[in-house]
Amino acid sequence: MTLYDEDGNELLVDGQGNPEDVKIFDNKWMSVYETPDGFVYGSQPVTKSQGVIVLIYHTAEDGETYVVGMYEDNPAHGDWKPVLYSLTGGVKDKHWMDTAIEEIREEAGIEANPKKLYYLGEASPSKAASILYFVYIYNQEELKPLEGTGDGSLHEENDYPRWVTLTHAAQSCDPLLHTAILRGVAGGYFELNVTHEITEEMEEKLRQINGD
Repeated sequence: MTLYDEDGNELLVDGQGNPEDVKIFDNKWMSVYETPDGFVYGSQPVTKSQGVIVLIYHTAEDGETYVVGMYEDNPAHGDWKPVLYSLTGGVKDKHWMDTAIEEIREEAGIEANPKKLYYLGEASPSKAASILYFVYIYNQEELKPLEGTGDGSLHEENDYPRWVTLTHAAQSCDPLLHTAILRGVAGGYFELNVTHEITEEMEEKLRQINGD
């Protein structure tokens, strides 16, 4: 399947930056290439090195903005208990907007209205990988507990979604989450209201919102 951007330009679909790059490792999940000058980078064949990141947000009457974070365990980062990440997914065999809608449903349990899903550009999570993410933002009008089901894989069985404050998100180790939030601020969707620490008042409010 060939994918196109908003202007109709064909997007990179094989994850390889240049034809002269040499593949030095390959399996279903990862390929590693080396350029003629010795630079080594990775790609993801199973998703053709393309993914989506979706920032779901809600701004309350008091002006506080909440976003949906995914609590996941990530062995690559040494995370053996769930920590805060962004809501992402690989494109695989669908268009990136359809993938975003599907990920919102699977991860957050929200049936999203496509007309309210807005595109915020592209992002690359690492200089050492050819992976390209398409960034979306979605305004969830009702602030209620989330019930994601995941994709049924063993790795995702312990993952769960949760509303968090922008202060919580700012302390996440995930640069994709930070990128999506800054794009949302730059686009005028909400204001960047953060503090230097997470207070017990914040935690208590989140417990009420998330139905803990």
